[in-house]
Amino acid sequence: SKEYHVEGDRVYFPDMELLYADIPAHKRKSFEAFVMNTDGAQATAPLKEWVEPNAVKLDPAKHRGYEVKIGSIEPRRASRGRGGRMTRKKLTLNEIHAFIKDPLGRPYVPGSTVKGMLRSIYLQSLVHKRTAQPVRVPGHQTREHRQYGERFERKELRKSGRPNTRPQDAVNDLFQAI
Repeated sequence: SKEYHVEGDRVYFPDMELLYADIPAHKRKSFEAFVMNTDGAQATAPLKEWVEPNAVKLDPAKHRGYEVKIGSIEPRRASRGRGGRMTRKKLTLNEIHAFIKDPLGRPYVPGSTVKGMLRSIYLQSLVHKRTAQPVRVPGHQTREHRQYGERFERKELRKSGRPNTRPQDAVNDLFQAI
Protein backbone atom coordinates (compact mmCIF):
# COMPACT_ATOMS: atom_id res chain seq x y z
CA SER A 1 0.00 0.00 0.00
CA LYS A 2 3.00 2.29 0.32
CA GLU A 3 3.96 1.79 -3.34
CA TYR A 4 0.81 3.21 -4.92
CA HIS A 5 -1.83 5.91 -4.75
CA VAL A 6 -5.55 5.29 -5.43
CA GLU A 7 -7.41 8.14 -7.09
CA GLY A 8 -10.99 7.33 -8.15
CA ASP A 9 -10.88 4.39 -10.55
CA ARG A 10 -7.11 4.54 -11.09
CA VAL A 11 -4.12 3.26 -9.16
CA TYR A 12 -0.86 5.09 -9.78
CA PHE A 13 2.49 3.40 -9.06
CA PRO A 14 5.16 6.11 -9.03
CA ASP A 15 8.80 5.29 -9.68
CA MET A 16 9.84 5.30 -6.02
CA GLU A 17 13.41 6.42 -6.79
CA LEU A 18 12.15 9.48 -8.68
CA LEU A 19 9.62 10.21 -5.94
CA TYR A 20 12.34 9.93 -3.28
CA ALA A 21 14.61 12.26 -5.26
CA ASP A 22 11.77 14.83 -5.35
CA ILE A 23 11.29 14.82 -1.56
CA PRO A 24 13.07 17.72 0.16
CA ALA A 25 16.19 16.59 2.03
CA HIS A 26 14.80 17.57 5.46
CA LYS A 27 11.77 15.26 4.94
CA ARG A 28 13.61 12.19 3.63
CA LYS A 29 14.21 10.58 7.03
CA SER A 30 10.50 10.84 7.78
CA PHE A 31 9.64 9.29 4.39
CA GLU A 32 12.15 6.46 4.91
CA ALA A 33 10.68 5.72 8.34
CA PHE A 34 7.16 5.68 6.85
CA VAL A 35 8.08 3.33 3.99
CA MET A 36 10.19 1.01 6.15
CA ASN A 37 7.56 0.71 8.91
CA THR A 38 6.04 -2.69 8.13
CA ASP A 39 4.55 -3.28 11.56
CA GLY A 40 2.81 -1.07 14.06
CA ALA A 41 0.40 1.78 13.45
CA GLN A 42 1.61 2.74 9.97
CA ALA A 43 2.15 -0.78 8.64
CA THR A 44 -0.80 -0.66 6.25
CA ALA A 45 -1.03 3.11 5.83
CA PRO A 46 -1.47 4.17 2.20
CA LEU A 47 1.15 6.35 0.51
CA LYS A 48 -1.18 9.37 0.54
CA GLU A 49 -1.08 9.41 4.37
CA TRP A 50 2.53 10.56 4.20
CA VAL A 51 2.47 12.47 0.91
CA GLU A 52 -0.49 14.79 1.63
CA PRO A 53 0.54 16.10 5.08
CA ASN A 54 4.11 16.60 3.84
CA ALA A 55 2.96 18.65 0.82
CA VAL A 56 4.58 16.32 -1.72
CA LYS A 57 2.57 16.17 -4.93
CA LEU A 58 2.47 12.89 -6.84
CA ASP A 59 3.07 13.87 -10.45
CA PRO A 60 3.00 11.15 -13.15
CA ALA A 61 4.94 13.42 -15.53
CA LYS A 62 7.69 13.87 -12.95
CA HIS A 63 7.65 10.52 -11.12
CA ARG A 64 6.83 8.39 -14.17
CA GLY A 65 5.84 4.90 -13.07
CA TYR A 66 2.60 3.47 -14.41
CA GLU A 67 -1.14 3.66 -13.88
CA VAL A 68 -3.76 0.89 -13.78
CA LYS A 69 -7.52 1.34 -14.12
CA ILE A 70 -9.56 -0.51 -11.49
CA GLY A 71 -13.26 -1.01 -10.89
CA SER A 72 -15.13 1.32 -8.62
CA ILE A 73 -15.14 0.68 -4.90
CA GLU A 74 -18.68 1.08 -3.65
CA PRO A 75 -20.13 0.54 -0.21
CA ARG A 76 -22.07 -2.66 0.41
CA ARG A 77 -25.83 -2.71 0.65
CA ALA A 78 -27.26 -1.62 3.95
CA SER A 79 -27.86 -4.41 6.44
CA ARG A 80 -28.99 -4.65 10.04
CA GLY A 81 -26.19 -4.57 12.53
CA ARG A 82 -26.20 -5.02 16.30
CA GLY A 83 -29.25 -3.65 17.99
CA GLY A 84 -31.19 -3.66 14.72
CA ARG A 85 -29.53 -0.51 13.39
CA MET A 86 -28.97 -0.20 9.66
CA THR A 87 -25.29 -0.22 8.76
CA ARG A 88 -23.42 0.11 5.51
CA LYS A 89 -19.87 -1.20 5.58
CA LYS A 90 -17.46 0.24 3.10
CA LEU A 91 -15.61 -2.30 0.99
CA THR A 92 -11.90 -2.28 1.55
CA LEU A 93 -9.37 -2.29 -1.24
CA ASN A 94 -7.48 -5.55 -1.26
CA GLU A 95 -3.74 -5.27 -1.16
CA ILE A 96 -2.38 -4.35 -4.57
CA HIS A 97 1.11 -5.43 -5.45
CA ALA A 98 3.33 -3.70 -7.94
CA PHE A 99 4.28 -5.62 -11.06
CA ILE A 100 7.41 -7.71 -10.97
CA LYS A 101 10.16 -5.44 -12.25
CA ASP A 102 13.32 -6.00 -14.25
CA PRO A 103 16.70 -4.65 -13.04
CA LEU A 104 15.90 -1.29 -14.69
CA GLY A 105 12.64 -0.98 -12.75
CA ARG A 106 10.34 -1.59 -15.72
CA PRO A 107 7.28 -3.84 -15.32
CA TYR A 108 8.06 -7.43 -16.31
CA VAL A 109 5.72 -10.35 -16.93
CA PRO A 110 7.39 -13.73 -16.29
CA GLY A 111 7.35 -16.23 -19.15
CA SER A 112 5.56 -18.79 -16.98
CA THR A 113 2.67 -16.35 -16.59
CA VAL A 114 2.43 -15.86 -20.35
CA LYS A 115 2.60 -19.63 -20.90
CA GLY A 116 -0.19 -20.20 -18.38
CA MET A 117 -2.30 -17.56 -20.09
CA LEU A 118 -1.75 -19.22 -23.50
CA ARG A 119 -2.67 -22.64 -22.08
CA SER A 120 -5.88 -21.24 -20.60
CA ILE A 121 -6.84 -19.52 -23.86
CA TYR A 122 -6.14 -22.67 -25.87
CA LEU A 123 -8.17 -24.91 -23.54
CA GLN A 124 -11.07 -22.43 -23.46
CA SER A 125 -11.10 -22.29 -27.26
CA LEU A 126 -11.34 -26.11 -27.38
CA VAL A 127 -14.27 -26.10 -24.99
CA HIS A 128 -16.08 -23.42 -27.01
CA LYS A 129 -15.45 -25.18 -30.34
CA ARG A 130 -16.95 -28.43 -29.09
CA THR A 131 -20.15 -27.13 -27.63
CA ALA A 132 -22.34 -24.08 -27.83
CA GLN A 133 -23.70 -24.90 -24.38
CA PRO A 134 -21.78 -24.25 -21.16
CA VAL A 135 -19.85 -27.28 -19.95
CA ARG A 136 -21.59 -28.86 -16.98
CA VAL A 137 -19.20 -30.63 -14.67
CA PRO A 138 -20.80 -33.47 -12.70
CA GLY A 139 -20.71 -33.14 -8.94
CA HIS A 140 -20.86 -30.23 -6.57
CA GLN A 141 -17.50 -30.43 -4.93
CA THR A 142 -14.56 -28.23 -5.83
CA ARG A 143 -12.31 -31.31 -5.85
CA GLU A 144 -14.48 -32.97 -8.52
CA HIS A 145 -14.38 -29.82 -10.64
CA ARG A 146 -10.60 -29.58 -10.31
CA GLN A 147 -10.16 -33.25 -11.22
CA TYR A 148 -12.40 -32.83 -14.28
CA GLY A 149 -10.31 -29.85 -15.40
CA GLU A 150 -7.06 -31.73 -14.83
CA ARG A 151 -8.31 -34.75 -16.83
CA PHE A 152 -9.46 -32.49 -19.68
CA GLU A 153 -6.11 -30.68 -19.69
CA ARG A 154 -4.12 -33.95 -19.75
CA LYS A 155 -6.29 -35.36 -22.54
CA GLU A 156 -5.91 -32.27 -24.72
CA LEU A 157 -2.37 -31.14 -23.99
CA ARG A 158 -0.35 -34.25 -23.13
CA LYS A 159 -0.12 -35.50 -26.71
CA SER A 160 3.49 -35.31 -27.83
CA GLY A 161 4.04 -39.02 -27.10
CA ARG A 162 7.75 -39.02 -26.33
CA PRO A 163 9.31 -42.47 -26.11
CA ASN A 164 9.78 -44.12 -22.71
CA THR A 165 7.32 -41.78 -20.98
CA ARG A 166 3.79 -42.03 -19.69
CA PRO A 167 1.14 -39.94 -21.50
CA GLN A 168 0.44 -37.89 -18.36
CA ASP A 169 4.11 -36.87 -17.91
CA ALA A 170 4.82 -33.15 -18.28
CA VAL A 171 7.40 -33.81 -21.02
CA ASN A 172 4.49 -34.82 -23.27
CA ASP A 173 2.78 -31.45 -22.86
CA LEU A 174 2.25 -29.61 -26.16
CA PHE A 175 3.30 -26.35 -24.45
CA GLN A 176 6.47 -27.88 -22.97
CA ALA A 177 8.78 -26.18 -25.49
CA ILE A 178 7.43 -22.67 -24.93
